Amino acid sequence: MQSAFASATSAHGKLYLLGTIASGSTASVCDGILTQGDGREINVAVKWASCPHDGGFRRRVLQREGEVLSRLSHPGIVRLHASAPLGAHGWYLVLDRIRGRTLKHVARTATPTVPAATSYVQQLLHALAYVHAGDGLWGCRGRPQLLHGDISPYNVM
Repeated sequence: MQSAFASATSAHGKLYLLGTIASGSTASVCDGILTQGDGREINVAVKWASCPHDGGFRRRVLQREGEVLSRLSHPGIVRLHASAPLGAHGWYLVLDRIRGRTLKHVARTATPTVPAATSYVQQLLHALAYVHAGDGLWGCRGRPQLLHGDISPYNVM
């Protein structure tokens, strides 16, 4: 896997994978470092999927996610550094590595105060409002081209 990422990211810098963070039904996420051409190192998360037996479904999902993220810039939405094919059947995204606790972890380990809970909800709603107001994210007849089917306490930091 390392050699496929290293050769595929030459235009964006050298990518070093450090280990798996998580795996889900569509993709896996690895911890990594992206060394850019000027020598700067950025902590990144590499979200990838490769499955030769799913008719290209996972590849299309990640490719579309990369297309959408490339048009978004908001403090509440992870930043995309690169999006590219991974071999014949896969795709990967290089994203900022977000450190912290998921909303699920926060809810499981402590009861947030009302002001803290209000702040979490406001931040999430601001990011969603930004996405839904975004130019270029709407299709014909005013229907959104974006479907965010995985907003959950496990995916909100």
